Order: sequence, then C-alpha cells, then structure tokens
Amino acid sequence: MWLVQTVQNMAHNLFERGYKYILFCEIDEMVVPDPLKYPLGLMDYIKKAKEEVIRVNPYRIVHNNTLEPKLNLSKPIMPQRRYWVKDNGYDKPLLISKKIHWKVGFHACQEDSIQDKDLVMIHLQRMVHDFYMERATWKSKQNFKMEDLQRSWGTQHVLHGEKAEEWFFSVSGIVSEIPRQFRSASLF
Repeated sequence: MWLVQTVQNMAHNLFERGYKYILFCEIDEMVVPDPLKYPLGLMDYIKKAKEEVIRVNPYRIVHNNTLEPKLNLSKPIMPQRRYWVKDNGYDKPLLISKKIHWKVGFHACQEDSIQDKDLVMIHLQRMVHDFYMERATWKSKQNFKMEDLQRSWGTQHVLHGEKAEEWFFSVSGIVSEIPRQFRSASLF
C-alpha cells in the first residue's frame, strides 16, 4: 500500500503545480495511443481526451522462444516481437486529470473511470524468457512484507525456478499477432 500512497501523493503534488494530465505506469508498462488514430502520439491523444480517469486497453507481449530470437536491446523492442495477448486484469486507470484513489496494484480506483480501446498499455514483463527468469530469481530474493503476500499482493514477485518458468509460459487468453502500427520502430 506504501507505493500506492507514494504515487497518489506525487500525483496530488503535480496537480497542485498545474499539471493537467498525469500518466502513471510501472517500469515494464508502455502506454501508447493507437498510432493510426493518433499519429502524433500521446500529446495528440491527451488534447482530444474528454474523460477524467481513463483505463488502458492492456496487452502483454508474448515471447515465443521457439519462433523468435532473443531480444537485441540495441534495437527497438516492438519490431522484434510478433505476438501479444489481451491482458484484461491490467486495464488500469493510468491516465488521469483529477486526483484519484488507486487500489493496491493500481488495477482499480475508487472514482468512476472509462476504458478507451485506443489507449493501449503494452506489458513488457514477459518480452524475453531469459531476462524474465533472471529478474524473477533476483526479485524472489528481495524482502517482501509477509502481510502483503498473505493478502496475495505481489505474489508473482516471489516466483523462481520452475514456478517462474510455468508462470512465464502460462497464457490466459488468445494469442494474436501484434498489429503492424504497434510494431513500428518509432514506438519503442
């Protein structure tokens, strides 16, 4: 809950300083509007936004390590990956123009929100198998609050070994090819 409080406090401070919109996402989440509808990117989207709390349309990159090579981090990521899966559990309220009260994990908030299918969140957590496994091993050795784990908050962060491997390859939903406009090198 400390992270939620920290982010809420920062958002409140930014609004007090005059910011009109705030986009919050975690380190492995990229938020982009559909490039076909918003060719100028996020600023173009924000100029046309009418809602105060917008939930993203979430997708998770799926690394098919039998068909796709390892990721070359000296090149843009999206052209190197072909598949994603709709990740409904991550339709987070991430673009806001008013103070809100997020719930644990930022997956929901107390305020009314609307999901916009044109504002896409691309979850990169499983974009490459080897990197995920290294990170899972490191994360599993960190000190997480036992009370959080007992509440099932962040349990994915303590997976390692076979459990992490199983979780990496588990796919709930239909894997589909990433549309060309999102595989553009100009995104990331």
